[in-house]
Amino acid sequence: MKRVRTAFLGVDIGTTSIAAVVVDSRGKVLKTLSADNPGAGEPTADGRHEQDADAILEAVEALIVKCEAFARGKGMEIAEIGWTGQMHGLVAVDRKLRALTPFVTWRDVRCAPPRLGCGVMEDWRRRKVKGIHRALTIPGYVIAHRTGICTVDSTFRASMGTKARLAKFRAWVPETDDSLMLGDNQAGVYAAVRLKPHAAVVNLGTSGQLSVVVEAGGKSRLAGPEAEIRPFPGGRQMVCRASHLGGAALAKVRKQIGCSWQRLNAAATKDPRIRACVKSLVDDLVKGVDIRGIRTVVGVGNALRLNRCLKAAIEKRFHARCVIPDVKEMAAFGAALYVMDQRAAAKSR
Repeated sequence: MKRVRTAFLGVDIGTTSIAAVVVDSRGKVLKTLSADNPGAGEPTADGRHEQDADAILEAVEALIVKCEAFARGKGMEIAEIGWTGQMHGLVAVDRKLRALTPFVTWRDVRCAPPRLGCGVMEDWRRRKVKGIHRALTIPGYVIAHRTGICTVDSTFRASMGTKARLAKFRAWVPETDDSLMLGDNQAGVYAAVRLKPHAAVVNLGTSGQLSVVVEAGGKSRLAGPEAEIRPFPGGRQMVCRASHLGGAALAKVRKQIGCSWQRLNAAATKDPRIRACVKSLVDDLVKGVDIRGIRTVVGVGNALRLNRCLKAAIEKRFHARCVIPDVKEMAAFGAALYVMDQRAAAKSR
């Protein structure tokens, strides 16, 4: 009988798109697939941004079917699925795991810092939404429908709010399980530091983050009043400066000008609107943090992949080289690497 080789799948449920990456047992990318998030769109005039959780679930499952078919065609079997996706947002479910509310995303005013996921739950309580069993992240919603188990990991849990605020909603918060998923910021950084272990990571997708991983007991090269400490796998910490500005701002400028990404890149040094937008993105990314000592930057996110002008601005601001990996979907790649590493660690125990 022919031996079936092992593959791993990472799924990233983003704000505007859903991505899946299949890797082999060595972590080599074999296949990358993506699809539009069916709930993608701009916030309403009153600042609300909601998505249909069931439509997202359907789109994710369709993407997984394609990945499984690809793996079978290569004589492989997907052993584990790692999950990641947009953070801070939540959907309420009842005991039968039916969605009682839309999925409220991080772009919604109820998620605006410092309210985050707690702000969403406060809104549900104020509106007296009945029958809530659990408040789930969007990867958590998909996992629950696949396994029947409501779960959240440490990274997503931290994005929901402080321990003190979460305590008010402890009946709604799922049990913590760090084996299946991690937040999209951490997932992208997880993949990036596998490629460049000591680099800072700039993620410019719809939003933006500047992150540095710190070993247990280590000192961060990134410090300042805007630096936030977030949990990271392996007992490490991630020091992060989070910005709500990102590729969405540049996409809006491109739409206003009415040109392609190629033309926007070509016009970046001449058009004051583009120069101002790029400068504001980079300035906000480093606002309130000390970036001295950073020598290498790994660039993650489609905004950086599509825009040479952004890459050049990052290098100029950091006085450092910006490396953009060949892998297009770094968060999904990181999720796949994470469950691959988790499986290897479990086998070695």
